[in-house]
Amino acid sequence: MSVCKYFLEKHRKVVEPRVQALDLSRGDMVIYMPLEDFDREPAMTVFETTPENTKEINQVFFDKCYTMQINFLFVALPDDPLESTKIRKWIKRQCEHVLGYGSQCFKPMNHDLSGIRMRCGGRSKLLEHEVCGLNDSSGATMVLGADVTHFRDNCTPSIAAFVASIDSPGSAKYKALLSPQPAGVEIISNLYTPPSTDKEKAGGLMSEVVAAVLDRILVSYAGNVVSVAVSIMGSLVNKLEFKVLTFSGRDMLQAFQLENNGKLPDRIIFYRDGVGDWQFHELLNEEGRSIKEACASMKDGYHPKLTFVVVQKRHHTRFFSGETDSGNLQPGTVIDTVVTRDRLFDFFLCNGEVVKGNTRLQHYVVLYDENGFTADQIQKITHCLCHICCRSDTPVSLVSPAYYAHLAAARGREYLESYIGENDLERPLNVRQARKLISLRPNIAQTMFYA
Repeated sequence: MSVCKYFLEKHRKVVEPRVQALDLSRGDMVIYMPLEDFDREPAMTVFETTPENTKEINQVFFDKCYTMQINFLFVALPDDPLESTKIRKWIKRQCEHVLGYGSQCFKPMNHDLSGIRMRCGGRSKLLEHEVCGLNDSSGATMVLGADVTHFRDNCTPSIAAFVASIDSPGSAKYKALLSPQPAGVEIISNLYTPPSTDKEKAGGLMSEVVAAVLDRILVSYAGNVVSVAVSIMGSLVNKLEFKVLTFSGRDMLQAFQLENNGKLPDRIIFYRDGVGDWQFHELLNEEGRSIKEACASMKDGYHPKLTFVVVQKRHHTRFFSGETDSGNLQPGTVIDTVVTRDRLFDFFLCNGEVVKGNTRLQHYVVLYDENGFTADQIQKITHCLCHICCRSDTPVSLVSPAYYAHLAAARGREYLESYIGENDLERPLNVRQARKLISLRPNIAQTMFYA
């Protein structure tokens, strides 16, 4: 491993952004739960989990959820790490893939409830001031993130995740789409799906209508009728394939347009995680072209300016400073000379303090830039985006859009792991099967369910 040790004399520091905490009185917080409204009694029968009563527990869970018309589900997990992980994966798959409920799993001694607001369609914090056009109300900006996660067996389909900010100004609310692709493939090949024909649009509309009607049936009845309705819903929806939830950059633009009173973004910043140097050319030709095509399909003459940035975490470059006792760099330190590459627009960025160990900076490479950002501008934008992650009160090491894409891809992976763990499969899942297993209910897809 090559270690580059520099007592940096020419490093620069990015100005720390000011983060605004949202005021609950303005309606930014969408949850309001007075304690007196909570029922002290358990909502469901308490079971001791055994292999023999698993089906019984599942049936009680579905019956209670449908009859009680639950909007959000809280689940207390056991202390055993393996058991709690297994339960959490099952709960998330059932709530987001089958039932359409938001959920929060927690351990009694660890009440980290920071993601609830985001899972209900809200926002937790915003940048207080304009940052190089990022938070400027005069021009809308969409920030994208993408990542792909792979299984170790190299047989199960990989899961691609694509997230996009749909609020401007702010860039704090990110919608996510999931899609399977052949095992081990890193480049996302279906970022753009051409507009549907009239026949396909009718099929997508019909699937929405059928799902809405069946939702009413499921809420109205319990017991065996619920089981029958679940099977009916599964077979019908699988055949109709929910055209409204296709994996496409066009869907993200439509969501942005809906959230911003019909306005489309004037500029797009795309952070792509997990790509090696040898894939840069293919990445631009495939994913960059797909985003351009998705924009052009929205309306005639619509061509927003695109900036394409690759984020690299797995590198062997390390930095140390003689100005601190720990040897770590100060938060906001940028290195874009001496150790960077001659033919690339790249930089290393230190976002926050390291509690333990040495600082491992993220490496950012700007592959394509139509917005004409200077080095200072794109570095400042990247640093500021690290401060708006809803999972942390401090800056995260990875820029938030790429981090969100990583979390969303991991959630899709958990769906498949939960299904594989429950079923003895004779052969690995194919892409078509995986697509059905990671599909989301429409109301869940509109929230940051992965947060």
